[in-house]
Formats: sequence, C-alpha cells, structure tokens
Amino acid sequence: KCEVIDSAIRVDEYRFTKDEGELALGWIGSPATTHLLKGLLSELEKLATEVSFKLYNIGSDALTAQNFKIENLPWTAENEKKYLPKVSVAPMPMDNDAFNQHRCSRKWAVYGCGEVPTLATDTELNRYCIEDGVSGSLYAMSDPADFLEKAKTLLLNQDLRQALGRQIYLKIVKAHSTDAIGWQLVSLVRNAS
Repeated sequence: KCEVIDSAIRVDEYRFTKDEGELALGWIGSPATTHLLKGLLSELEKLATEVSFKLYNIGSDALTAQNFKIENLPWTAENEKKYLPKVSVAPMPMDNDAFNQHRCSRKWAVYGCGEVPTLATDTELNRYCIEDGVSGSLYAMSDPADFLEKAKTLLLNQDLRQALGRQIYLKIVKAHSTDAIGWQLVSLVRNAS
C-alpha cells in the first residue's frame, strides 16, 4: 500500500501581524521562475492604472515597471518574514507541466501561514491547494482579463482578502502543519504494524 504525505510547514514560524497599510502584491520566486512573474507584468501595468499598489519581488531576477513600484529583494528566510506581512495578495502564476503537477507548493503554504490570499493559475496543483473563492482565487492562465479582474477585486476588497486568508490559514493548520503531518505519520506507522 502506498500513502501520499503532504510536506509540512512550521506554522508558527510564518505567523505575523498583517500590515494593512499600502496595497502590495508579493512574489516569492527564484531566477528560474522569473519568467512566470514577468508574464504578468503587462496585466499588472494595466491594473496599476486603476489601483495603486507595489510589488515585492523576493528571490527572482530584478524587474522594472512603469506604473507601479517593484521592490526587488534577494531570497532569504528573513526577507520572507520581513516583507510578507506587508503583502495584500500573492500572485502564483504556474505552468501546468509535469514538474509543477508534483510539487509541494511551499510558497502557498508560507502565504497561508500568514493569511495572505493567493491569486493562482488554475492548474492541477493549485486546484489541490486552493478552493476557488473560498481559500484563494484561481484564474485562467490563458485569460489575462480574468487575472486582471480577480486581482482588482482582491486588492479593492479587504474583507474578501481577510476571509480568503483566514480559510487558507485554517487549511494549512488542519492538513499541512507539522502537527497535522506528524499525527498522519504516527497513524500510518500504527496501521502498518
């Protein structure tokens, strides 16, 4: 018999008090994933003509924009913890390739610990993590207008952001925290005996 065990996250390590000051998007990436964030830039430029926000780009190659400020930051655990409290919405564009269908979605879990709602592409992995409209928002990668509409709605509706953020946090605690995964492992070992 084969069992799938989700990766675990120490929830308390990423809990923080939200800073609901300036509206901000936040991205945790790497140089290898810069192209995904870069693919959203034209829509973000349009969005910035309707809503004022900034973008924290943590870990990806440096990017620039005309209509909004991008703060390019190196990836460190300290930068995640310092800047995520300032993030209103976390975009999660992702290709639906074989590699991404079998990842653990650590970024989603980190955002969830801090009750940061995600706006993610409608891919297999993201559908596993996010219930659209309940614990985040999904958009069609092939439909830039869908992304634009959902990003604007999330940025302009603090109550919705808080509700989605709370639900993602509860899901992380229930199913992806070290406590939850630890009990799952104990149960598997007991049942294997």
